[in-house]
Amino acid sequence: FFCRTQHIQSSNHCRNLRCYTLLCFGLPCVSPQGLPGKIGDKLWGWRPSFRYFSKWTALFGSIVSVVIMFLLTWWAALIVVGVIIVSLAYVTYKKPEVNWGSSVQAGTYNMALSNAMNLTNVEDHVKNFRPQCLVLSGPPNFRPALVDFVGAFTKNVSLMICGNVTEVSAPFRGQLLGGSRTTHCSHLWLSKRKIQAFYNFITIGDLRSGARSLMQVSGLGRLKPNTIVLGYKNDWQTDSPPNLENYVGIIQELDEGYSIAIHKASLVKWFMHLARKWELCGTSLYVYVSGGVFKVGADANLETVFQSKQKKKNIDIYWLFDDGGLTLLIPYLLTRRKRWSQCKVRVFISGKGERAGMMGRLKSKAKQFQEGAGDVSLAANQSLLREIINARDTLS
Repeated sequence: FFCRTQHIQSSNHCRNLRCYTLLCFGLPCVSPQGLPGKIGDKLWGWRPSFRYFSKWTALFGSIVSVVIMFLLTWWAALIVVGVIIVSLAYVTYKKPEVNWGSSVQAGTYNMALSNAMNLTNVEDHVKNFRPQCLVLSGPPNFRPALVDFVGAFTKNVSLMICGNVTEVSAPFRGQLLGGSRTTHCSHLWLSKRKIQAFYNFITIGDLRSGARSLMQVSGLGRLKPNTIVLGYKNDWQTDSPPNLENYVGIIQELDEGYSIAIHKASLVKWFMHLARKWELCGTSLYVYVSGGVFKVGADANLETVFQSKQKKKNIDIYWLFDDGGLTLLIPYLLTRRKRWSQCKVRVFISGKGERAGMMGRLKSKAKQFQEGAGDVSLAANQSLLREIINARDTLS
């Protein structure tokens, strides 16, 4: 009878220690989300403050509990550990529909929120400046080359937001496609494309007002765009004057307080003004128009022009005035990528009177990026610069 009682007591001890082990192991996991772990925090609801709690002490306690279980009764400890492993494997295999979430995800959210709040009190300086870009791309898969190019120099470095302005008259704004589904599909496309970017959209009456609203509301705290990237209007010679006025008006409004980058890709055909219905979740995009069906993305070379290795090509910079170095910073960030590492940076300047001073300032800035940017060439040939610009204007 005594032996049986001893076995029962050992089993009870193991069962109690198992509960204590799981409790102590769970506390370090949930402590980043605002449960016990922050000294002096006043927690919500009925929970006490646990002023002297330490997650490392709890983790140490769980390890000690496992050791004690094996020291008391090793076979009972093995049974307990086996039951825990089998239960975990069963839940993982069945994958219940209930989304319990993860304490790590909750901790990540709180850490991101806390860091974003801390950034608001940090003054701007050299080490925390980033070209944070708002890309007026529409749905991201409408302009893959533009999105790929901006993503090449913002990945793991700075903020990138793809903005979509949907022109809808006031009576029909409530009947638009579900915004949450559009956002989810856009993020899914960006993830498959391996582009680190957010997606934001707005429905409004005209493009100019929508672009202005996106500039004002995009971002959070210090994570706000300071550089606006938009596509070149290829049909400016044939488009209607109101549309052209809206495009120029966007650029003029951006001129105050923002850096502007205009991306031009030849042979790109936009069907944005023809679009009536689209599917974002697919790998290809079909645009339904009155005259037929167009498949955006049929030109695979155009879609992947910035996803392939650029080999030994030239990145040309036309240094017309000292802008602080942003026109050098973006090529420098590009050449840090493996796909652009073999590219050579060429800088063209113009002017005669201040050429010597400009060359000196330019060389000093180039030396700051020389270590990571590979070969940087400086050229002060005004006639060559004019010929290149005229040739590109002719091709346009």
